[in-house]
Amino acid sequence: MPTTEPCQCQLQAHREPEYAPERHVAPERPPNMKGKLAYGYKIDPVKADKTIRRATGKKVQLQAHEKVAIFWGLCRRVIPLTYGAEDMQLRPRRDIDDYDGESLYGHFAEIRPDIHGRWPSKERIERLKKFLKTDAEPVWCEIW
Repeated sequence: MPTTEPCQCQLQAHREPEYAPERHVAPERPPNMKGKLAYGYKIDPVKADKTIRRATGKKVQLQAHEKVAIFWGLCRRVIPLTYGAEDMQLRPRRDIDDYDGESLYGHFAEIRPDIHGRWPSKERIERLKKFLKTDAEPVWCEIW
């Protein structure tokens, strides 16, 4: 005999989450900026190199792509991905003309909505800021 009342698992699934993290919301794109834009943090190459050297040792010589991979891997260890949350990426900036090819100068830590349109939680943003060693607020930047 079919029942019309929902079972306990259905009630649990439709209940409001007890902990809903406060989400960051980006401002509108600046009207004076055109092209492919991203919202996030500019990476300080000196601080990034110190982080990489602390992880690998001072005597190791690394190529630029290795530095990028190590730096972003360390970031992902501090701020792990949750399922379906590709809400942070490391991107090259387009507004740099004199890229040195050896450091993370010219890179940008992009924050964006996940596949469900939710921006990262403020807790994740604070962890990213702590990892990047910055007090700056996120900015819009032209990327490749």
